[in-house]
Amino acid sequence: MKKKFSAIGKKFLFYLLFLFGNLLVANLILSIFDPEQVMVKSYDSEYLFVMYPDREAEVVSEEYATSVNTNEYGFRQKLDPSENYDTILLGDSFSEGWGVAEEEAFSSIANQDLENGQLIRNLGIHGASPAFYALQLEKHITKFRPNKVLIQLFDNDLDDNEKLTRFMEIESDGKILGPKPNTSVRILGETISNLVKESTLYRLGKRISAAISKQPNTILYYKTGKAPKIEIISHEISLKKYGSIQQLGNEISTKYNGQFEFYSNINAELWQKRLENNLIYLNQILEICRKNHVSLSLIYIPAKEFYAKDGITGEITNSSLSSKLEKNPHAKQIKTFCRKNDLICYNTAEIFYSKNPNDAYFPYDAHWNSNGHRIFGKFLSDSLRKEYK
Repeated sequence: MKKKFSAIGKKFLFYLLFLFGNLLVANLILSIFDPEQVMVKSYDSEYLFVMYPDREAEVVSEEYATSVNTNEYGFRQKLDPSENYDTILLGDSFSEGWGVAEEEAFSSIANQDLENGQLIRNLGIHGASPAFYALQLEKHITKFRPNKVLIQLFDNDLDDNEKLTRFMEIESDGKILGPKPNTSVRILGETISNLVKESTLYRLGKRISAAISKQPNTILYYKTGKAPKIEIISHEISLKKYGSIQQLGNEISTKYNGQFEFYSNINAELWQKRLENNLIYLNQILEICRKNHVSLSLIYIPAKEFYAKDGITGEITNSSLSSKLEKNPHAKQIKTFCRKNDLICYNTAEIFYSKNPNDAYFPYDAHWNSNGHRIFGKFLSDSLRKEYK
């Protein structure tokens, strides 16, 4: 009987190894033709997710085509070892510089006018939010020893917090403790789980599944030389094709997956709770900075539809900056937080309102174009130089 079970066990092991070997070969062959570059680590036990160091990729759309290169720390910035980066910037895709060249990102623009010892170390990564900054900030301060922290905020933070905290350990008072490993990580371990999820076969399966269910599963980063050939149109042509900034109106609950619905539905329990949680994360960030004797400033960026003639909801008859800010509960929370804690807050709505916002954003994409980054980068460097005096 034992011999029989031993034979069955050996046979099972053989077939298992045979299947595993074939999967490896299939993955290797498919990876040759796979255009996607994996830039972001699926799971990190310290940071939740980070970009891989020393990798390169391309980001393309009808409005831009640019290369993305990460440095030794996994961030999109060329660092000069002889320079002292006294300020760290934590932010989302605006800070990462989505759609523009690295030297065109607002932190790089600001650094052109800042002296050694005043420079900004860009730690921006797309998809980030205050909950994410609360999780990572202490580790960044320990590693980089800054004297100043800049936190860049965007109007989709309330929604992104909700998405990210599902993967975090949270105290009873709402404060972030750290990453929470998912089932795959608990069973396979971090390294093997990441290898599986970042394999060509796994990602191909996800794209096929998304296509069947008619859900978007776009490639963000392409391997160098494997990006689709897209004719890049000028800003002027893009404006003609997609139009200028328009209010969302009735689409506010559906467009962008309803991320900006709080403008029109702030009294809903969902958005009240999200604002409440956001304040918890902001206070945790402030607490970390004060504990480490580091100064904190905030950068606030509204959804581009904020600038529409009648506001993002299309219901503001008095199209002034003050009336639009009054209808913006997220901006009001940040302003109150900064005033209460005596913090500097760079409200880019105030900076761009006197400009032409249509020329600062990609007409189709939701991000700043190179002109938008230049405007704020110059403003930021001027402001920081005054602070250092």
